[in-house]
Amino acid sequence: MAKRNRAYKKQKARQASQVAKIHHALVAAGYDTVTKQAAVLAVSRSVAWAFLHQDKRAGPSNMLLKRILLSKIPWDVRAAIHQYIEDKGLGLYGHSYAALQYHRRSFVGLSQSTSAHAPNEKELGDMNSLIAKRSVVIGGHKTSISLEEPFWAALKQIANAQHVTLSALVTQIDGKREQNNLSSEIRVFVLRHSRVEDKQMDAAKARLSTLGAERRPAN
Repeated sequence: MAKRNRAYKKQKARQASQVAKIHHALVAAGYDTVTKQAAVLAVSRSVAWAFLHQDKRAGPSNMLLKRILLSKIPWDVRAAIHQYIEDKGLGLYGHSYAALQYHRRSFVGLSQSTSAHAPNEKELGDMNSLIAKRSVVIGGHKTSISLEEPFWAALKQIANAQHVTLSALVTQIDGKREQNNLSSEIRVFVLRHSRVEDKQMDAAKARLSTLGAERRPAN
């Protein structure tokens, strides 16, 4: 019994840790008050506070999570919530079998729109496409990975740009990952790559603007 209680406490600590990551992602995005957090999550202040601060054993309801995902939340926040949903579906938070089955059925149709390039905030605002599970070969073995469609599309684009196969790119990510969950590590990789591309684009625009100013004849 004592061993079971320790395992349960560990599962609940993991659940609380993931909720904390959602909260940290909101704060990092500039939503550092309950009022701001409630506004971006499209819920009341009391619901936002209960979701992000209160230690509820059951965690946020499936209905609340789906409602939040329909709002235009920042990329990092969305990724953290999806990680919470995925971890709960794997039984990592200590819920009963019946609760897990209900949870999996609730999110089987959750989706977001496909993208031909690295997903941006506008594209991630509307979650209307299926979370897809696909097989890739890592170290000669097939591995199933569940990711939202924009992440798959972005990952394929990155692989094409680097002239490698999707499996080769995922193998690289797997070899360097810092987190235990491969799906989560892929999301982080795509996000970082997208940010690097944005910075490079901004730098190129700044250089062009500077060159244009230098070439203009003085009045």
